[in-house]
Amino acid sequence: MNFQFINLRQISVAITVQPSQTKSTNQSDHDLGYLAGVFITFMIVGMILGCFLRYRKCKKQRNHQTVEIIREIETLEKVQKVTTEVEQNMTPQRKKQIETLEKIWKKNP
Repeated sequence: MNFQFINLRQISVAITVQPSQTKSTNQSDHDLGYLAGVFITFMIVGMILGCFLRYRKCKKQRNHQTVEIIREIETLEKVQKVTTEVEQNMTPQRKKQIETLEKIWKKNP
């Protein structure tokens, strides 16, 4: 009879140990899922922030390029005005001299 008592006691100990082991594995799975969720959340927020910062940088570059293009157009318009004013101020005699020089230049190979 002592043999049966010892055998039952070992079974009961084994049954009580198994539920505690499953609880610890469930707890670690829960912690792992929580950490994965936090990591994915940080990744998404980082991507959104990175895209926003890149958009702002490109917007500043576009504005800077637009200002440069406008300045370049204004300088070209000023140069064009100056050349037309110079041509208008030329005397007819000076124009004839330039035309003859161009003819001479074209004749010489």
